[in-house]
Amino acid sequence: MPFRLDHEILIGDRLTGPRLRRTIIAVNLTSAPEGRGDILDAKILRRHSAGSVAACPLRFASPFQGTSRLPSIFATLCAWALLVSGGAAAQGDAGLRLEPPHAALSADAAPSAGQPAPPLALEMLAPVGAPVRQVDRGMFAGRVVLVHFFATWCEPCREELPALNRLAARFADRPLTLLAVDVGEVDARVRRFIATTPVAFPILMDRERLAARAWDVSVLPASILVGPEGHVRAQARGPVDWDRAETDQTIATLFASADVNRQAQEPINPPSGGPTQ
Repeated sequence: MPFRLDHEILIGDRLTGPRLRRTIIAVNLTSAPEGRGDILDAKILRRHSAGSVAACPLRFASPFQGTSRLPSIFATLCAWALLVSGGAAAQGDAGLRLEPPHAALSADAAPSAGQPAPPLALEMLAPVGAPVRQVDRGMFAGRVVLVHFFATWCEPCREELPALNRLAARFADRPLTLLAVDVGEVDARVRRFIATTPVAFPILMDRERLAARAWDVSVLPASILVGPEGHVRAQARGPVDWDRAETDQTIATLFASADVNRQAQEPINPPSGGPTQ
């Protein structure tokens, strides 16, 4: 029988440190036909003093028989989902949230198109015990740079990575550098993820989310295309079909002004091997 659970919890705001924001979770649990398990459909509403509300639909297949334990279990899952998606916003800073699919890499979607791209200087993810390297976007002056913000908890981000690997392979002999920026996670978690999902491009660690703020990233995934002159040329807020011919064309149009012989000042290796950029 369908029923509604209203559960109130307190969570920490990961964007602004120790401040606590009250979060209201509205959950609808619907039982599936007998023998198929319980299918849970829910919408999580986040309310906070900044006044905005973010909604994230969830769907779980529960292995538990019956519904006696589901309220407490599902409330825990909802709390976890809110925490990993960035918590509540405060003082005008938007919490990271998942963007609907079917975004396009487009100059029309970039309000900052034509403006200088913000600085980007972060440590690169490296194997345990390996020297830590600082990577600066300025190392790639004269090249087209695709800056891709993601997180391992973000399902659309995970689904995009194989296509980004294919993109990097297609443009391996062109003046394109792909920099993936992990937002708000610890190195160990990202290393575990990369061990099972290898990537062909460097991963930079934005542990405190400073780069995400500087680049005005409030949704994941987010991709910003920077031209050889260092200006924002196109962007996408949400997952992109990186195998589309139109996406390749958007990137390729910038090669005319790129230095085809320009490489990074020092070659950098992706965390899971592969060609240098």
